[in-house]
Amino acid sequence: MTRLAKFRALSPRDRKIVLRALATLWRTWFLLRFTNFANVHALANGPAIGVARLDSPSPIRIALAVGGAGFLVPGGSNCLIRAIAAGMMLRRYGYDSALMIGVAKSPEGGLNAHAWLESAGQIVIGDFELDRFVPLDTHRPVAAS
Repeated sequence: MTRLAKFRALSPRDRKIVLRALATLWRTWFLLRFTNFANVHALANGPAIGVARLDSPSPIRIALAVGGAGFLVPGGSNCLIRAIAAGMMLRRYGYDSALMIGVAKSPEGGLNAHAWLESAGQIVIGDFELDRFVPLDTHRPVAAS
């Protein structure tokens, strides 16, 4: 089944969530290129700005939409872009979120980085070999330069 056929098979509500995820991924892509990271980080991390309603999509549904729409955005499979976009959507729908960034030593001696998103104590995006990564303290304000 093609991606377009899968999209058409979704309910109207799920199509709306996927389209919103696509728009949020593009917004994230542009923001990461044209503003500083502290501003983008603040959009994805923190208390909810919307109000959760009975018809709000679940965090998992939001994560699936972000994952499904990622192929249409340059770097859309990148963990940082996906985690930030999902965080922005979660906050908009009334969920708190925490953007986490961790580092790990690579076998070659360099550093690898990974981003993931947590909401209500659950990993929503980026649940991949997290035991390898040491989380950085991303909750501290970034000093002005």
